[in-house]
Amino acid sequence: LYDRIVCDVPCSGDGTIRKNPNVWNLWNPARGNHRSSLQLKIARRGVELLAQNGLMAYSSCSINQIENECVVAQLLKEFEGSLELVDMSHKFPGLRFEGGLATWCVFDKEMREYTSYAQVPETLQSQMLPYMFPDERNRHLNLERCMRFLPHYNDDGGFFVAILRKTANNSQSSTKRSNAKLYEETEPTTEISRPVTTYASEPFTIMKKFELNSFGGSDLKDLNEYYGLDINTENVHHFAKEDGSPSKFLYYMNDSLTQVIKNNREALNEVGLLGAQLAKKTALKHPKTNYQLRSDAIWWLQHQLNSEKRRVVEVSRQDFDQILSHREISTQEVSSELRQALIEKDFGLTLLYLEEYDMMLPIVSSATSLQLGITRVSQKSLCGLFNIACHS
Repeated sequence: LYDRIVCDVPCSGDGTIRKNPNVWNLWNPARGNHRSSLQLKIARRGVELLAQNGLMAYSSCSINQIENECVVAQLLKEFEGSLELVDMSHKFPGLRFEGGLATWCVFDKEMREYTSYAQVPETLQSQMLPYMFPDERNRHLNLERCMRFLPHYNDDGGFFVAILRKTANNSQSSTKRSNAKLYEETEPTTEISRPVTTYASEPFTIMKKFELNSFGGSDLKDLNEYYGLDINTENVHHFAKEDGSPSKFLYYMNDSLTQVIKNNREALNEVGLLGAQLAKKTALKHPKTNYQLRSDAIWWLQHQLNSEKRRVVEVSRQDFDQILSHREISTQEVSSELRQALIEKDFGLTLLYLEEYDMMLPIVSSATSLQLGITRVSQKSLCGLFNIACHS
């Protein structure tokens, strides 16, 4: 058993809409309904593996109550008398968040609201389960101790956290939930003892200095100079392949995470992911850098990129719409002002800056064509936000 467990469950991700506009294009209420039962199963297993007086952090990057308070409420009901929510409101002075909710609405994909399970059509009963509907018991579970981080509160993303303490090992909880029949008919009626499985991931190598690895001493310097960045070598690392050679992706960690890794390096032999993707080694021959910034990295590097403007070109709304609506267009299809600006940048990866919306759009330019540097899904989402036709 474990004294501390982090249960960060797979979710709809609707809280990440500021950094991931694709979420808006694909969002509907059913995305939370589909994930809730899996989240509950994962969280339930976490509680089973928790030692008495141990703490479990249940979290998701969603702000949908069906994925959050609903799951926590059901856990508290299943493990009644042996699980409680911990009040963390005094632990983070200056960090703004809302308390959890004791009641919520249940919708289907078409935004039709259901106030009880009896109203749910048979065709939807596999995704909208009885426990998803709030009841009076919720008001006595201290759900206000959950923490709802809204995107505009701390200038970050939406997030949900609940800290749960296991106060006793209650062997009756499994029997109670089996008899309650709140889940799929395939749920077993008796507790099954199963071993804890661990999953090993590829080992990683921290790149404390670029000179100490096969990338070569000038690579990060070239990347910084080409894009006008000031990234510290200690904040960048790569994952090693099975043969020990570095992968083609570079990952970035902020100062706090870098310090944690440095202080605990001996204990961290294997990880699944560490940091955010920064750049990818490209097969294209380029005289100034071997790496191309990842489109996701451009969003969080935008202000640093904009201060130097090494690879930034301001663009009109007309040119912006024309480029965004196509995967590739001829340079003759944009304004002469933009063509001249790209020539002065010596073509290559260029970041088009639209001042009206304070946003950047990556492209790869040449003397004859402009290629969009974002995924088709991101393109479709942005076209929808700007209300322009998408010719992907």
